[in-house]
This record gives sequence, structure tokens and C-alpha cells, in this order.
Amino acid sequence: MLRLLQLCLLCSYFRGGSATKSISSASIPETRKKFVEKPGGGWCASTEGEEKTARNFFKIGCWGAQNLCESDPMCVAFSCQFSTDAVSTLYTTTECKRHCETLDWVNNPQLIARADVNAGSVNSMGASRWSNAKCFAQSAYTELSHELKSGSTSLEVRDPSVFNVGDGFRVNAEIKAITNISSRTLHVATPFSGMFPTGTKVIKVRLPRALQLALKDTDPPCPTNAAGVKVSSGCSCNAGYAGTINATNEYPYYSGSCTTAPCPANS
Repeated sequence: MLRLLQLCLLCSYFRGGSATKSISSASIPETRKKFVEKPGGGWCASTEGEEKTARNFFKIGCWGAQNLCESDPMCVAFSCQFSTDAVSTLYTTTECKRHCETLDWVNNPQLIARADVNAGSVNSMGASRWSNAKCFAQSAYTELSHELKSGSTSLEVRDPSVFNVGDGFRVNAEIKAITNISSRTLHVATPFSGMFPTGTKVIKVRLPRALQLALKDTDPPCPTNAAGVKVSSGCSCNAGYAGTINATNEYPYYSGSCTTAPCPANS
């Protein structure tokens, strides 16, 4: 799958286009990861100068590596070369090629401290060609401020400013979309299956564009058992149902429902 995406990105590049351009929508920005360049040169490395973590390799330069990493929810960093025969390393579990059982960076990109040409000395590609390579690590993340329990559809984070309604995020391998933000609490539509302790990283990921647009659709269609086209133009309950539908400013951008009407007295 990633190989197919790589080819699509290269085709877009030679056409003069960009695989990360958003669908035209002036009021809806595209969710994107954010990367920061780490000091030094070489492979991405921890404070101890080690690179032993889940990763994959591609024969692409920095532009292609960034696009692949942005599109992969499990990718937290990439090291790349600015050359015609460039090779890049993506730190991800997706189609992992080496140290796939080591997930420390994938679950906590804060552990990526610098670029170090000696970090990948065990790598067969050779350290010499990597001396001028750069390491870019994801910087759009925060952490849980309280324990997240299994079955919950909300979580409290230390820095909610990282996210907007409609953004995607990941807690370990569980990926969710934000339906509402209230104070420091992120709300999601489906419950978490795992339990995560305070301090677990909450990492921003790039959702499919269609899902983003659906989550940010401020003029949704009338809900089940209601007649009408859009909430903004009014919805009325069908025969045999009762209730009211009102527009709101928060996802799903309406309140109320149409439920089965009880039979009248003496009927």
C-alpha cells in the first residue's frame, strides 16, 4: 500500500501538483501533521544515540518521505537525504522492515532527540552517505492528563490547542476522530477498547479528507425518521414519530431526534 502511495506521489510531483493539496473548501483547513527538524546529521536518534526502533525504508527524498509519513498514522518521524539517489527512513510500524517489535518511538515521538550518523551504524546502507541526512520528528502531540478507561468516548489532555474538531489522533494503535472539544476534553464517536495511564501520548494523525469534511459539515442532512433536506432549512418528524430537530454549533450540528409517537389515550 505504501509503495503504491509512493508512486502516486512521484507522479503528482512530475505533473507539478501536490499530493497533499486539500479539496477546495475555504473554511475547512486540512489536518496535517507537524514536523520539527532535530539537531545534528544522520539517522534519527534517542538521547542515548540509538535508532533501534520500528522503521521502513524507501528510495525517495525528503519531500516524498514527508508526504508518506503524513499519510501514515503510525509514522512519527523520518530521516532523509537531499540527493538524486536519496534513501529515506520512516519510523513506523506500517510494512515495517527492521526492529518491528520496538514501539517506543511510535508511541512517544518525544523520545526522538537528534540526528546522529552513528545511530544507524548497524544499518547495511552505510553511515558515510548519511552524514548530511536530516531527522524530522512529529511535534503535534500532547498527553493524557487523566487515565483513559476502556469504553470511554472522551479523554482529558494537557494541551487541547494541538487539535481542532474534525482532527484525527492516535493513542498507541487506536485511531479516533474528534467530534467535539470542551475545555481540555476531547470527545469521540466510538469508545476506546484499551486502557491507558496518565501521561500516555495523544498523537495527531492525518484523517482521510472525506472524513474530515463529514465531521466538519455544519449543515448536516435531516436525521433518521425526519423529513427535509438539511437541518438549516428545517426538519419535521415523519408520520408516527414525534420530536424536534434544532441546529447547533457543535458536531453533529443538530440536537433532538424523532422517536416513535405513543398511541393517544383511549386508542
